[in-house]
Amino acid sequence: MERSEILNVIQDILRDVLEDDEIVVSEELCAKDVHGWDSLTHVNIIEVIEKKFNVKFTIGEIVVLNNIAGLIDLIQSKMQ
Repeated sequence: MERSEILNVIQDILRDVLEDDEIVVSEELCAKDVHGWDSLTHVNIIEVIEKKFNVKFTIGEIVVLNNIAGLIDLIQSKMQ
């Protein structure tokens, strides 16, 4: 799956979980940039992403993520 496709899916997930259709996701975006993206929401977002892409992340992989680009890289690595 192409990066742009993954980015679009992540944007849809964030809009749904955060209940904000105005969120625009870029590869540079990080949780602190989005109102309402706290630690509990982060867990929910990761859970939805795992289900949507049929992947599983370790805690170690999740805690080192800095932005959406890193998340896309991780998703792509798990889908290979």
